[in-house]
Amino acid sequence: DEAQARWNKKLAEFQDSMKEEPGVKKFGAALQIHAIGRGETVLMGGWPVHAGQRMVLFITPALVDSKGNDVFPPFGSETQVEIHSHYISVSEETFVKLGLQALLSDQNGGSEALKCSPAEMDHYMQILEQSSGAEMLSSPRVTTLLGREAQMSMGEQQMIAGKNQTLGSSLGLLPTLSADGAWVDLDAVTRYVMAAGAQSQ
Repeated sequence: DEAQARWNKKLAEFQDSMKEEPGVKKFGAALQIHAIGRGETVLMGGWPVHAGQRMVLFITPALVDSKGNDVFPPFGSETQVEIHSHYISVSEETFVKLGLQALLSDQNGGSEALKCSPAEMDHYMQILEQSSGAEMLSSPRVTTLLGREAQMSMGEQQMIAGKNQTLGSSLGLLPTLSADGAWVDLDAVTRYVMAAGAQSQ
């Protein structure tokens, strides 16, 4: 099927892009998240970016009309998907306090995603605001249409070990209507690249 072939190609491209290179550290994940509910946020990551620090990616999709108002089923081809995302670095202690141990990964590539309700998301943000070890790394947002891929990248070019590298975050998202027609499925491919010697501020 065409959608599966497209995803397999994306997965192969992601795995190729994650190969080790001198002078940089790469973190990322390529996941298909099904049946995200209205108002839900998807959490990915748990990557060990620094000693004692973990990075988490929050992705919140919202279905809206051309004026940004919430829309309800049935959704049409003109339905827009507004996507807010946050890359946040937190201390190991805060990570555990958030209860995100299911995301814990000692690998650079994550294979898990969690979904949380708006109330749970508010709870997470309260904990993050009260934590001295939490740092917002980037907050890309984009608006696309159902079935249309969106790409976001926030970073800078730098010559490292003789190669031009793009440091920072990149996020590719393809929102499609979930099987029950109630909300969205999401194909998500993210990478975060940093210089190997970099430290959090």
